Amino acid sequence: MAARQRRWVESFTFGAGALLVFALVVMVNYLSWKYYKRFDWTSEELYTLSEKSKNVVSALSEPIEAVIFMSPGEPLFDSVRELLTRYAAESENLSSRSGKEPGRSSGPGQQVWHQPSRRNCPGSRGRPARDRELRSRGL
Repeated sequence: MAARQRRWVESFTFGAGALLVFALVVMVNYLSWKYYKRFDWTSEELYTLSEKSKNVVSALSEPIEAVIFMSPGEPLFDSVRELLTRYAAESENLSSRSGKEPGRSSGPGQQVWHQPSRRNCPGSRGRPARDRELRSRGL
């Protein structure tokens, strides 16, 4: 009888310990979600926003969505996405998404983005004023 009681106590102790560990994991997970904080462990503080940037982003009064017009394979894509993620962590009114996702056709925003912005002067026959100025100087 003592051996049976001992096994029951050991099983109960193990079950109670497993339940406490599970409850602790759930509690830590909830607290980390509710009080989300990002840390920059680099010595140069590469991923730390300045106080002025934090103030500007946290003062946003209306929702803003930043669209990244880069392909995920481009060299600066990860850096830009990380920066926008840091900004979004500072304000609930800022969100970001990629405008060039694989498999999506380019929308009107991407077409405008890739068009060069040139100001044409009257009489320049569609050429930028800068080209006309350079030609008049013989360059």
